[in-house]
Amino acid sequence: MIKTGSEIENDVIGLLNDSSLKEAVAGIYADGMRPVVSGAQEAVVSFVSGTNGQIQSGMIDVNVYVPDTDAGSGRPVKNRESCARLEKRLAEVAGRLGMAGYEFSAGDTIRTVRAETGNEHYVNLRLNFKRTTF
Repeated sequence: MIKTGSEIENDVIGLLNDSSLKEAVAGIYADGMRPVVSGAQEAVVSFVSGTNGQIQSGMIDVNVYVPDTDAGSGRPVKNRESCARLEKRLAEVAGRLGMAGYEFSAGDTIRTVRAETGNEHYVNLRLNFKRTTF
């Protein structure tokens, strides 16, 4: 049976809630469901693209938002230590994700990006998936 993007997104959220990522974040949310200004480390899972057929394949973004820190300059800057720790954790999580009918692998290099809104950065994991539909 073919799944929709939202169903695949929810499957990944469930897997992440059962992974070691859960210990590092205040919450794991579907795209658009994250609190506006929380000031906490939180993960957002977004379905990016997919193809249908006997094998569904596509991409999911997992972005972990990290509040900036004051490094003594009086202005917020990237929390390099937290971001580096999360990059490693996401690499480990990506290597261990598994669910019946799914195959997962890390896509692009895991990286940290400045968020457009607020004083925060996010660590991005682009997760490739293949899912058997028969």
